[in-house]
Amino acid sequence: NILQLNLKKTQNIYELQEAGSQGVCRTHYVISGDPKANHIIVTKSKDLGHCQERIIKDAGLAYTEKCVECTKRIKSLIETATYNYIMKPAATGVLIAEATVEEVHQFSPFSEIHGAAQMEAKQTLEFVEIKKIPVVPIKADYLARGSLQYEFATEIHQIPIQLMKISDPPVQIVEVLKHLAVNNDAMVHDEAPLKFVQLVPGFPGGGPAQPL
Repeated sequence: NILQLNLKKTQNIYELQEAGSQGVCRTHYVISGDPKANHIIVTKSKDLGHCQERIIKDAGLAYTEKCVECTKRIKSLIETATYNYIMKPAATGVLIAEATVEEVHQFSPFSEIHGAAQMEAKQTLEFVEIKKIPVVPIKADYLARGSLQYEFATEIHQIPIQLMKISDPPVQIVEVLKHLAVNNDAMVHDEAPLKFVQLVPGFPGGGPAQPL
């Protein structure tokens, strides 16, 4: 939804609750003009930590507990999205010459100065040209495709850290467990992390009814 905009003609700085792929989140708009360059700059910042209907899915947190008092003292997860638009006047209205978006997720569980994990996603769209080819209208009723909100898939995916080729899950689980038991008795073996990565994706395919 990079091209989704809620512009107001009477205000240059305003705030609203905007619906998007992440949910209904608090969004701040700043509109400024550049007479020399003959274009308008629109900056939109979205605080993904303040959403009414946040689209989010937690995974791998079976043994964790949420501390409400801790979240009041310090915020360990910071999520923001910033959009920048350059618009130029056109005969039919306004033309979006360039659109750039940057989304940042920063997680610092222990409040360490240099101990935060950060994920960034960037996308840039730039106008090139208009091809004067008439668009034939569709001679059918438009179907409702739902909203802009993201929908999670129902199928179970492998762990995204590293995909392994699994041919026979029960046999592979037994082999890896034997390797971990034999080679990690006195001290941790150098290949122990890799073997553990090979072990975990095999569990969904092993099945509880198949004895090891």
